[in-house]
Amino acid sequence: MALYGVDISNFQPVSGSKYAGSAFVICKATEGVNFNDKRFRQHMANASANGQLLGAYHYARPEYNTAIKEAEHFLTVFEPWIGKAVPCLDWEQKALQHSPAWALTWLRYVAEKTGSKPLFYVQQSQARLAKYKPIADAGFPLWLAQYSKKPGPTVWPKLTMWQYTSNPLDKDVFYGDRADWYGLISNASNTLETQKDIGSTQTGVRKVKIVGVTKKGMEGVQVKGLQTMLKEYGYYSATIDGKFGDKTEASVKAFQRAEGLDVDGIVGKATWSRLAGLE
Repeated sequence: MALYGVDISNFQPVSGSKYAGSAFVICKATEGVNFNDKRFRQHMANASANGQLLGAYHYARPEYNTAIKEAEHFLTVFEPWIGKAVPCLDWEQKALQHSPAWALTWLRYVAEKTGSKPLFYVQQSQARLAKYKPIADAGFPLWLAQYSKKPGPTVWPKLTMWQYTSNPLDKDVFYGDRADWYGLISNASNTLETQKDIGSTQTGVRKVKIVGVTKKGMEGVQVKGLQTMLKEYGYYSATIDGKFGDKTEASVKAFQRAEGLDVDGIVGKATWSRLAGLE
């Protein structure tokens, strides 16, 4: 399974129709500690309106700033999209003259603050070097830039995304499906596990595992658990099939509305905690 999309910045027009056929859109958000992409918010809004998967990237400038300062700057712009988009670090040009330890610090900081595993963008000639192995070993997915020919060996165990051309704009292939994309967003270390009575079930007490976000398009055991909990509260009456579709989203929104939460249909930590009776 593979998804095809684009990555864009202020160099591309803001018309969302230009990228309507893409499965995902990754938009430049920031660079260094002072630059905010002037078209970031509009690009993200357009892609969101198109129902496309979302990502946002930061262009690293380690020649000027510390990794933490740049991560904090990125997060000030990315904050509204936490839990909704995959964060990414763009490591190229002058950054290649600096230690990948800088990049690893940025990646870890953003992962801690967002609950997501950021993608690490770097070119093929660099990705094969042993100095990048700590980033690979830390589990940060590789977004590889390699034009004109297929990707070669790298120090990563697998390739997550490949930028295969820049003509007429940067185009990418993501090796996975929508659920895999959402998995990057929710692939966090901030898993919360507890035991709490959440309704009239045969067991009475259930172990609830809260992992990042659960949203439309996802499938699996986590969605089944969500549907079961919503059904117990009286918000979901359809089949418990483990597929997060329109009916599940409508049920989530109804629950959020009743509980005074943000009504976005996305089950993040606040909604999970309320469902589990932790708040």
